[in-house]
Amino acid sequence: MSQSLTDQRHRAELIAELYDLHAAGLFAYCADQLGDLGSASDVLVAVLSSVPATAPPRAALYAFARREIHRRDIVYSPPAVDPLIDPATALVERSLRELRPHQREVLVLCAVCGLSKAELAWVLDVAPDTAEELAVGAGHRLRQSLGTALASTGVRVPKPVADVYGALGVAPLRDVLGRLPWPQPPGALRIHFAGSRTAAPAPLFVKPRWPSPPMWPQPLADADPATSTVIFPAELLTPPSAAQTPVHEATTAPMPKLRDPFSPPRDVLDPGPPLRDPLGSARTLRDPLGELRPRTLHRRPAGLRRPAGW
Repeated sequence: MSQSLTDQRHRAELIAELYDLHAAGLFAYCADQLGDLGSASDVLVAVLSSVPATAPPRAALYAFARREIHRRDIVYSPPAVDPLIDPATALVERSLRELRPHQREVLVLCAVCGLSKAELAWVLDVAPDTAEELAVGAGHRLRQSLGTALASTGVRVPKPVADVYGALGVAPLRDVLGRLPWPQPPGALRIHFAGSRTAAPAPLFVKPRWPSPPMWPQPLADADPATSTVIFPAELLTPPSAAQTPVHEATTAPMPKLRDPFSPPRDVLDPGPPLRDPLGSARTLRDPLGELRPRTLHRRPAGLRRPAGW
């Protein structure tokens, strides 16, 4: 059955509203993780084109975008801030680049895109306390990296620059990262999704692009049917259950003991072959399990003599 024109018009208005509300943060997150504006635009189109008839939560949109990001290649791009023109912003950029990839992703989601700790747990598919630890650890690590960079600047700097350095040491992380030139969605995307309607102010601060991808190549995952069928994944519309352990957080199973692949399987109750005396003596050998067993007759190796007194 084809969809009615009324439902199509309602869904188009819903997509336009979602674009005005979340496109800025989604595009900044995708561009930062992928390092390429074209790939970020493709992810944004895939996410917004597959939204259901009812508005999904913001965390579901970011979770779907994260899944699409992991299916694409990473493009490396050099730093964009010139330290001779804006030394303070270049220092922030360098400090953020020194973080681990997962710490950088957490900071972008929380401090730049404005996700809460509960939404962060939803997007990363981790427990809420794990998301809290990740956010606190990433923020603490950025503070350390930024503090080390500020301490290495020296004292011979102009007073306006020194004032900015001092403010960076005490400002909130959102204000610190707000100095960076984050990317904006292309205007053609908004015309595609929202037409010529006037846009409402986006929650993300408006800055030019700051291209800096993660520092590790992410492998391509299996093909996701949602990309080709334009169906939003139903499992992302609800937060992860606290009783269900994600695959990446499951306890590792103990490694099984290895045995000789060429030896046949042995019954644990079978005592096995009789013990062999290397000297060919007539003594009865004792089984390690405590059971006496008669000696197996065999020829004594040449050159070996029977010890005296035997």
